Amino acid sequence: MTRLKYPSALRTALLRIAILIPAWGLAGSVQAAAGEGIEAFPGAQVAYESVSESSRGHSIPVDRIARVDGFMQPRTSREVQGKRRSITWRHARGVTSEAVYEHLRAQLPADVWYECQSRDCGPSTYWAHRHFEVADLYGADGSQFYVAVPRATPEGPVLTMLYVVQRGTREIMAHLEDILLDPGEVTETDPQMLTEALLGTGVARLSVDFTADGEPGPEFSALLDALVEASERLPARSEWWFVVHLRDAGSGSASTLDASERRAQQLAAALAERLPDRTVSGLGVGALIPGVLRDEGVLVQLVLQQPPS
Repeated sequence: MTRLKYPSALRTALLRIAILIPAWGLAGSVQAAAGEGIEAFPGAQVAYESVSESSRGHSIPVDRIARVDGFMQPRTSREVQGKRRSITWRHARGVTSEAVYEHLRAQLPADVWYECQSRDCGPSTYWAHRHFEVADLYGADGSQFYVAVPRATPEGPVLTMLYVVQRGTREIMAHLEDILLDPGEVTETDPQMLTEALLGTGVARLSVDFTADGEPGPEFSALLDALVEASERLPARSEWWFVVHLRDAGSGSASTLDASERRAQQLAAALAERLPDRTVSGLGVGALIPGVLRDEGVLVQLVLQQPPS
């Protein structure tokens, strides 16, 4: 059902959430190292680390590496935008690439974009010299493991690539690369990453455009589809709140607050129609939280709140 009334205490709590929770990079915090929250294999030594402060496009292999148009490349890739960070571990002889991979893989979410092993991953030269550009990752094709998996972190949604291989020296190399995704990279068409964000942090930033009349744009239909699919893996008793921030265009704070409220209620009503068994609400906060909007005219957050037990 759509709840158009809400207590002032809950409004205050949601305002605090909007202020305190980093909305996928809005807080401007220092970027953490790659593999945040991932425990390295026992005895691993860090060989290389890299952190990029600039956002750019990244091509994520999600299919077998094959010869396409004369070049070795993935038959299918997915393009994302975000900041890259990576770490490469070196392991002494006596362990296997499978053992290292299983240790790291067990700490990542189960739902993946793509996963392969051994010669199904294609030639190791592709991963070492073309994709990750770390020459020490060149090894035996039969010893390879690779996975691309979305996961939630305190900073926001991340696309993680893990690659493990045994070198000719019998050392095991493990390379973990995170792409800290830019706002709006996830939610429109990827229910899996939307789910990870909501389960991990309780909040997701949504890319929603509004018409001049304040109606959601046509792209909102695809986002609704993703939200409906994501709902299947989210707690049934959770409350869904659309929080809309709207820049004051000079018409006065009260008018801006009303306009953001109308937009929030429209989003809530549209989702509630698709999810009649869920509690979906809208909250418009106008421009009451300085700094959140930055250069944007409107910002929409989806907050997942668990009711008191």
